[in-house]
Amino acid sequence: MQKNLTDQELVQRTLTGELSAFEKLVRRYQQAVFNIVFRILRNKEEAEDIVQESFIKCYQNLDKYDQGRPFTPWLYRIASNLALTRVRQLKRHRLIPWDTASSQLADRNAVNPAASLEAVEIKQEVSSYLAL
Repeated sequence: MQKNLTDQELVQRTLTGELSAFEKLVRRYQQAVFNIVFRILRNKEEAEDIVQESFIKCYQNLDKYDQGRPFTPWLYRIASNLALTRVRQLKRHRLIPWDTASSQLADRNAVNPAASLEAVEIKQEVSSYLAL
């Protein structure tokens, strides 16, 4: 394969089944995609996962890429969209400390003393299991 192929030439070769052309695109843009994703996620492992997903999605949708436009904005948009989706997922599933969760549960049940007592007992039981 020639050394200085353009992105569009590499895309065209990939679409004809030349996987080495896509490998060249990955090598060419892997660090730039990582930098973009890492700025969004601020976590190396998450960023590495999203970079991998970005190139997989790029490869799977390469036939939808408009070759009349530059390749990098399309690739960077895929990566940033995946990173932003991951941020939303992490926020949705964020963990809260056990003490905070149990006090919120106790506060919710403060109107009903029986429920409050039950919440305290549950907290003690769970804490004892966690101490094992």
